[in-house]
Order: sequence, then C-alpha cells, then structure tokens
Amino acid sequence: MTFIDPARLPETGHPLIDEGHAQLADLANDLYLAWQGGRSGGLGRQARAFVAALAQHFAEEEGIMDDVALGTAADHRRRHAELMAEFEALAAALDGAAGLVADVMVDLFRAAERLVWEHEMVDDQDFWVHFAGQRQGETGGLVAWGAHVAVGDGDIDRQHQILLALVNDLHAGITGGLRRESLMGRLTGLRRFTARHFAWEERCMALVPGAHDDAHVAMHAALLADLDRVLADLRAGRDDTVADLLGSYVQHWLVEHIDTMDRPLAQALAASRITG
Repeated sequence: MTFIDPARLPETGHPLIDEGHAQLADLANDLYLAWQGGRSGGLGRQARAFVAALAQHFAEEEGIMDDVALGTAADHRRRHAELMAEFEALAAALDGAAGLVADVMVDLFRAAERLVWEHEMVDDQDFWVHFAGQRQGETGGLVAWGAHVAVGDGDIDRQHQILLALVNDLHAGITGGLRRESLMGRLTGLRRFTARHFAWEERCMALVPGAHDDAHVAMHAALLADLDRVLADLRAGRDDTVADLLGSYVQHWLVEHIDTMDRPLAQALAASRITG
C-alpha cells in the first residue's frame, strides 16, 4: 500500500529535482505505511525526517531557480515557505498529539496531497517549460549507463546515474550551443550534486572499518577543484575549457574513479552488511 505512486510524478526536465521528488515520495510512503500499520511510536521521528528532506529539496530547487533565472522564482519561494510552515507545524503537533495522532496524520497527508497535486504537478512544471525549451535541438548523451559502470550497490549506483544524467545534460548544452549563463547553471548543478555525492561516500568510508582511503578522498577533492576552476572561467567569460573539463571528468570519474575507487567501496559496504 502506497500513498504516492512515484511513477505518476511528472518529470520536470532536471534530474536533481526529479530525484528529490522521488525521495520525498519514498519518505511519505514509509510514513503512511507506519501509520496504517499501527506503528505510532516513530511517527514523529519519520515526520521530522520528511520535513528535513523537504527543506533540503526546496533549497535545491531554489538554487536551480537562481542558476537559470527562472521567471516564477518569487512565487516558488513564497509557496515553499507556506508549505514548510505547514509541515513543520504538523510535525511538531505529532510530538504532543497523544490521543490526537490520527487527526494530525490526516491533516499531514492532506497537506502532502496538496504538495504533490498542486505544487509538484503544477507549480514545478515551470521547470519543465524552461528546461524543455533549452533542450530543443540538443544532441544525445555523452555516456550511457550500463553494467560496465554499475558497482552493485543500489545507493551508489543510483547517485552515479544522476551524475551521469547531469554530465550528459551539460554535454548536450555544449553541443547545442547553449548560452554561457545557462551552461553555468548546468555546471553548477553538476558541481553541487557531485559534492553531495562525494560527501556521502566519505561518510560511508568513515562508518565502515577499513573502507577509508586517502587516495579516494584526494581524488574527490581534485575533481571538485577542476569543476570550480571551469566555473571560474565561465564567470570570467571564458567558455573554451568546459568541453575539456567534460573529457577529463568522464575519464577520471567514470573510467578511473568508479572502477578503482567506488567498486572497492561498494564491496566493503556489502561485506559490512553481511558481517553486521
């Protein structure tokens, strides 16, 4: 039994926003199943986790809005603030609800319905109009996802698929002659998610005995430095280094980093789950 079918959520044209919507759907479904299953003890904790993820998602969306100068950004920010205030109040109410848990949960899922049907399916389609318009005439992807780059860990592979989509997105913009400001938006999105992914991997290394690798962390820092350098070039009006960056990024991240660094990390994570 699910509250939200992720397959029914429309795409916005931006992989980070779409991934955020899918994550929120998963958290809402987990909360719904716990409530319907009578597991009321952890509802407050799960509701707070949902609210925290929602805040992170809205911050991500607002960063993307700024990157691409979305015309309806002010309306989105206002709606985000309204939704956050509502969900924060409901999550707080759960902590002191006692015998009123059912009433609060009904209100929470009514708010979640509005989040999905009004905001994600209507308001967020402003992103689709923007990104679909940019993509007219753009060429296909630079690298395809496949077994040759999968490492066998669901979380790592899912994040790598998003990174690959962002790399292909940037490549399509370059080959399609996208203006510099829009290229900066795509490169900023790639840099932002790359940093998040690397930080997540490094947290995994810290938690799993024997998984930490100084060379792995150093490669993360080097790749982020490359992205920062090209972003600085774009801001200075130089766009000739972006294509070179893509070649370097794909070579070092896709070919070397995934195969020599992330695959052993995935194996260490799998071993820790078996022995743990």
